[in-house]
Amino acid sequence: MSGEAQGQTALLVNGVLNLICLTLILFRDSLFGGAGIGKRASGLKVVQTRDGVSPLTYGQGVVRWLSQFIPIFNLVDAIVPYSDPLLRRYGDRWAGTRVIDSDRKLEKDRRKIAE
Repeated sequence: MSGEAQGQTALLVNGVLNLICLTLILFRDSLFGGAGIGKRASGLKVVQTRDGVSPLTYGQGVVRWLSQFIPIFNLVDAIVPYSDPLLRRYGDRWAGTRVIDSDRKLEKDRRKIAE
């Protein structure tokens, strides 16, 4: 009986961890101010398309990643930015968001050009 209870506990813990990870994936850009770990490392951030400054909302963060959960569609989604003038994938179009250079990266590039 104790082996079965331990198995059920392990399944519950696994389910909770999966739920936490999924939540972080869906909300990571909106939770971390428009830039998750990878975007921060590369000097990028996500903003709303309408003004190009406002950070994305939680709803936009979820909609942005919906296209990644559609099987095979994420391959199409990776190619689409080459045909969009703003280089947006479908998830960004649906959410009304855009990925841009961060202010820090822009300032660094401006200093480089000035030198």
